[in-house]
Amino acid sequence: LSEAHVNGRLLFLGSRVVMSPSAIPVALHALRGLGGPFTTSEARKLLKIPRRAAIPLLEELDRRGETIRDGNLRRMAGPIQF
Repeated sequence: LSEAHVNGRLLFLGSRVVMSPSAIPVALHALRGLGGPFTTSEARKLLKIPRRAAIPLLEELDRRGETIRDGNLRRMAGPIQF
């Protein structure tokens, strides 16, 4: 597993969650389709993943600056559109 991580074939999110690196762009595309702020539950249902995987994935998106958490909601980062 370590070699796969080093070679970019696996994405380790926390100590118990491993995903394909393609999970990031797939999640971003899906979440953008929500068109506004979303809860963890809404993201989890949309992405069809359990909560134990959704939390680390959303935290990774926050860390990368792709999403912004504000209390119980997250929104996509980027320019505000009017």
